[in-house]
Amino acid sequence: MADLSIADWMAAKSAPAELIAWAVNSATMADVWVDCPSVWCRWIATREGPLPEQYRRYFAGWAADQVSALGLSAASTAVNMAFAYADGYASAADMAMARRDALMTARSATGSLGIATVAAGMACGVDAEFSLNAAIAAVEAARMHAVEAAIADAVDAGGSVSPADYASVGDDAAEAALDAQAVLLREAFTPSFES
Repeated sequence: MADLSIADWMAAKSAPAELIAWAVNSATMADVWVDCPSVWCRWIATREGPLPEQYRRYFAGWAADQVSALGLSAASTAVNMAFAYADGYASAADMAMARRDALMTARSATGSLGIATVAAGMACGVDAEFSLNAAIAAVEAARMHAVEAAIADAVDAGGSVSPADYASVGDDAAEAALDAQAVLLREAFTPSFES
């Protein structure tokens, strides 16, 4: 089968206008994959088609695992279940239970603890957006954790941190987490853009 043109692939996936505008000067979807900003690499990878569900599940589990240490025990259980399901060792019912437990536990948590637990729960999702949702939640957990650490460090030093500093620290952490996701996607997986 032949690879779809960029325009056809973007139309089939209902790509955001910003991605379409960015990709207009690329020759193929493979070129877009290699060169696009991290946020678009993640978006492309989490669509149905370029990567099989098993690989999207591995990615979701990996993304959630990067912040699961910030979460509650239900987070690590959900991450493990996402990997077990991807490998064929767990059922959809097992995964649904792990997701439910993680999301119910996250409701009683605050800050990065809760968001990291949500990321793990999302890795066990069954909807088409499970991998994107897990990856986004993982980035937000990294952002929140960095802000919490900056506040704690300032309090420990007897000072304060301005809201602009919080935003900067959080944005840097989120960008680093997103870039790490794109690096993993590009190094570990080869997408298919066939019709």
